[in-house]
Amino acid sequence: MAMLMLFYQKMRKTREYNQAVLEQTKFGTKTSRIETNIKNVQKMYEGRLKRVQQTAQRMQSSASVFFQRMAGLDSNNVNINMMGFNGLTGYVLNATKGMLVGKDIKDKDKNVLGKIDEDRFNEMMQAYIRRGSNYFMYEFGDDGQPVKDDNDETKYKTLYKDWEVTAFKDALQYAQTQQSMVQQEVANTTQQYQNNVSIWLEAMEAQIEAEQDAALEPLEYEQTMMELDKAACDQKVTRLKSELDSYTQACEQEAKDSAPKFGL
Repeated sequence: MAMLMLFYQKMRKTREYNQAVLEQTKFGTKTSRIETNIKNVQKMYEGRLKRVQQTAQRMQSSASVFFQRMAGLDSNNVNINMMGFNGLTGYVLNATKGMLVGKDIKDKDKNVLGKIDEDRFNEMMQAYIRRGSNYFMYEFGDDGQPVKDDNDETKYKTLYKDWEVTAFKDALQYAQTQQSMVQQEVANTTQQYQNNVSIWLEAMEAQIEAEQDAALEPLEYEQTMMELDKAACDQKVTRLKSELDSYTQACEQEAKDSAPKFGL
């Protein structure tokens, strides 16, 4: 009778143990699914965050070129002639041209002295680029050196009128000053724009992180509850395994004790 009772308890405990092991397996599958969902959500928001950061970087990198183009200081307008005497930029050349060509040149009393047409301006600019302002004052030979007269004095030129030279130099100097001011303005505007982009990026990062936290919160809560349930299930499996082992040993022992013994 005791053997039957022990066997019955062992079978009942075996069913409980097997059921608990099945539940334990299901918890493992569910936990893995939740972990995958969490990783997918994190990956999605990491992708959004990276795209926003790349956008901000492109905006900051292109800001300088954009504002230089607006100010006429982009590569199409700032062409430095490395072979020229003064290495003038295209911006200064165009600004100087705009102030001189076709305009009435006046003296300090507002009297019109004349006009410089485009051909005359190009001639004077090329002369300046090759030799600098001295070209307007002295004659140069084929060797590039000032020509001397019979008294070994540098010969003055009469090709350009004084008012032409004065107007050209004044316009050139003003254009160079104007370029420096525009460059500084472009630098300041670029820096301000880049600062604004940084502020925008911080706001977007904070927004994306907040949305990620909101999306992860229910998943992380489910994961926590699942881990607690799984831990309880693991403890149950361990307890049932210990009880099942005890019944198995008891059955084995009862079987030995109940076996008929024959003496010699």
